[in-house]
Amino acid sequence: MLSLFERRRRHWQLQQQMPVPDLGGTPLATQFAGVNNSRASALTDHMDGLGAMSWAGWITPSAVGPGQQMIWVLSNEMADVYGCFARLTDRIEFAIQNSVGAKYIHARTVDAVAAARMHVALTWRRINDDATDFAIYVNAVAVPIQISASGNPENITTQATRLYYGVDGRGAGEPPVIDTPYGGLIDGVARFWGRQLTAGEVAAEYAGNPVEGSVHAHNFGGADASLISDQTGNADLIGTGLQIVEL
Repeated sequence: MLSLFERRRRHWQLQQQMPVPDLGGTPLATQFAGVNNSRASALTDHMDGLGAMSWAGWITPSAVGPGQQMIWVLSNEMADVYGCFARLTDRIEFAIQNSVGAKYIHARTVDAVAAARMHVALTWRRINDDATDFAIYVNAVAVPIQISASGNPENITTQATRLYYGVDGRGAGEPPVIDTPYGGLIDGVARFWGRQLTAGEVAAEYAGNPVEGSVHAHNFGGADASLISDQTGNADLIGTGLQIVEL
């Protein structure tokens, strides 16, 4: 009899063939150059001190460049939360940590994910400080994950005063202090919520039906790479070294 883990793995492998929704027209995307001066950033106080959060968006990771490519980072001097594409292993990673990485929980996909256009949702709610608190979805399917942790997870916080896309913004000021830039595309509207999304809500986002209550909703499919608007009005991103390209 197959274990629950193996059944989920096989289900995930079958779901890899799910069709991607038709965008119609000539959709646009924001191209990150894979260097530290290619980023989008904003000050934010809307993700401060939360015990749960989610992010969802469409990405096309780069198959070349740094081994760990930061898609987004919520950061202050002592804590950060990030979603990244680990290019060397082709895995999606979602991490919450503080004290500049001394205490952390990292969740990552067990199986490799092809560097192709995909919808990714990262969700977390602090309950047990283990794998059951996290879920990673690829094209609306919850995929098997594994956890690594260090230090005292109970002290980990999601307090953040800065939001970066495309680089690791850990630490005070700019430029970012760690060279892990993202070299791919983000398109459509990428959203943050201050709670954990359900599987049904992730499926709605994937199908193009926005889930209400987001605290940030940045449009990476617009025509201006220097100012990426936040549809919530909370924190427009200032783009540096970015390009708008056709998908």
